[in-house]
Amino acid sequence: MKARFGLIALMWSVSACATAVWDKPGVTPGVLDQDTAACDHEANRKADAMWMPGHMAGPSRVSGVPSLRQSEHRRLFAQCMKAKGYSEVKKEN
Repeated sequence: MKARFGLIALMWSVSACATAVWDKPGVTPGVLDQDTAACDHEANRKADAMWMPGHMAGPSRVSGVPSLRQSEHRRLFAQCMKAKGYSEVKKEN
C-alpha cells in the first residue's frame, strides 16, 4: 500500500510540473481565447448539470486532490477543445 501511495504521489508531483497548452495550427490568439472561453462555459454547464449532492467532496486543501466536479470539468473542457481541432501539448515548467 505504501508503494502504491508513493507511486501516486510521484505521478502527482511530476504532473504538477507540467502545464497544458492547447495548440491548433494557424489559430490566432483571439480565436484561441474565444474557443477557450466557449469550451470553459460549456464544460461548466455540463459539469454543473452532472453534479449531484453527495458526489462532490470538494477539493482537499491538504492533499490538493480535485473534486469530482473539477475532474469532470477538465475532461469536458479537453473533449470540447479536441472537437474544435486543438491538441493538448504538455510543457515543463
